[in-house]
Amino acid sequence: FAMNAAVVIGCAIYLAWLSWQMFLGVGVVSLLGALVHKLMHDRAFGSIHAAREARSRLFEHFRSVTSGVKELMMHSGRRDAFVKDELRPAADDYRRSNLAAATRYALAEAWVQVLFYGLIGLLLFAFPIVARPTTEALTGYVFAMLYMMGPIWSLIGTVPTIARGQVALEQIDELGVSLVAESPVATAPAPNEP
Repeated sequence: FAMNAAVVIGCAIYLAWLSWQMFLGVGVVSLLGALVHKLMHDRAFGSIHAAREARSRLFEHFRSVTSGVKELMMHSGRRDAFVKDELRPAADDYRRSNLAAATRYALAEAWVQVLFYGLIGLLLFAFPIVARPTTEALTGYVFAMLYMMGPIWSLIGTVPTIARGQVALEQIDELGVSLVAESPVATAPAPNEP
């Protein structure tokens, strides 16, 4: 993570040194793209949260099945009603919400790729008309942008894992479970009073 961040920062410094006008243009486009990505990420995070809730509901139904298996085996009407009214809708909800979360994250990652290739297209076709950069600056920008794509994608690729972990930690907090081991406080024996 730190290595990828260092590569991105180093490339940004190099790009600013090459041409500050192009750096400002790329910065503005990147900022707008990052805002769109943030909106897409927030929607995906909401979907992950909904998927976790749906999964919890589904697991509650599984626990109900294991605790009431004798009753469900003896009464086919109750079993069919439980599967039709409880278990199947919970499984469908989990499938839909999990698919929505995966789709939204895939769209957010695709947006980053579109942004990078769009920026390279702007550098090659629009910036020469507007800013008239030198050939060296233009070539340096294109190569630096291509070089930065890998580290930036790996940084962005950690976002879904971090988001899923954050949702899991929120659920642990809701249960009231502490992840910090509580050590007993050692108390010194009270001195004997005369």
